Amino acid sequence: MDKHAKDKERTDEISYHLKDAFANAPSGRMFDSWSSLKAEEERVMNRITALTVSSFAAFALALAPLSSTYAQVTGKTFSVTVKSSFGTTFTDCFRFDVPGAGDLTIDGLLVLGQVSIYRHGQLDTVDTQFKAVSRAGAPLSIMHYGEEIEALEQLTGQSVNEFGDTFVFSGPETGPSTSPELCVAGSAEKYPGAAGYWSR
Repeated sequence: MDKHAKDKERTDEISYHLKDAFANAPSGRMFDSWSSLKAEEERVMNRITALTVSSFAAFALALAPLSSTYAQVTGKTFSVTVKSSFGTTFTDCFRFDVPGAGDLTIDGLLVLGQVSIYRHGQLDTVDTQFKAVSRAGAPLSIMHYGEEIEALEQLTGQSVNEFGDTFVFSGPETGPSTSPELCVAGSAEKYPGAAGYWSR
């Protein structure tokens, strides 16, 4: 048998096995031509696409309740530990939206109860971040900025006052600002060196 005859025999054998495989496919479908095979392939792909889209939509809906409960500073109180550039460490309470919306009240030695004005980060659009500055006429000019780390519910930031003193602070969220008793700031008696700059 010459090479041409062998090739033809092999081709006929492959064609026979392909037809047999299609005829006995588990789905019970018979593919009479390549066009019918392509049509079936397109039908399967369309179904996969539809399932993928519906699965993604269901996943997005499941995440929606979580997005409304993510960390933010608005209306929250944080009990922070403050360290100063002049070597003192003390505790303080950052109360956002106290006494009113957009106000930041800091109870203890950092500003001795002064009320500053604050806004969220990135042009007031990122509510896990904040920046604040003392109001005109306040006894001490000071600015603060920081953010709440979502996974830890921890406020971290820095401050600088009119004398050039700098501060870093960090501490956990204690609850809503409507519950002031959940945070107690340090006193001058407990941290006598911390209020030194007030006597300048």
